[in-house]
Amino acid sequence: MVWKNNLKVSYHPDSCKRCDECLVEEYCPEGCLKDYIFEEERCRNCGFCTTVCDAFKCNIGDLHVICEGEAMKIPVTYRASDRLGARKASLELKDRIESGDFLLAPFERLEFKSRWWEQS
Repeated sequence: MVWKNNLKVSYHPDSCKRCDECLVEEYCPEGCLKDYIFEEERCRNCGFCTTVCDAFKCNIGDLHVICEGEAMKIPVTYRASDRLGARKASLELKDRIESGDFLLAPFERLEFKSRWWEQS
């Protein structure tokens, strides 16, 4: 399951390297970081910041799949702003992967180990 425990992004300013061109400040969809100050109330917890900066942490999760008979773990690097939207997007992606409309090179087909999205 993509959301296991920690749904919130956390900022650790002591880990901030104060880059000349801060990618989080420049590309955060909600503009949550200004002058190295994190405005938590604006954050949608999408996780983008965690992919470009070590000062941000979040347990975004991963997908467990079977590809060509081998179990694999694919890390989630970005998520939708809410569980409902993310669930819809992940189901659409799953359907595209299973139907062959969306290929992950060099693999031809993925099978999901569990069907958590069908569990209530």
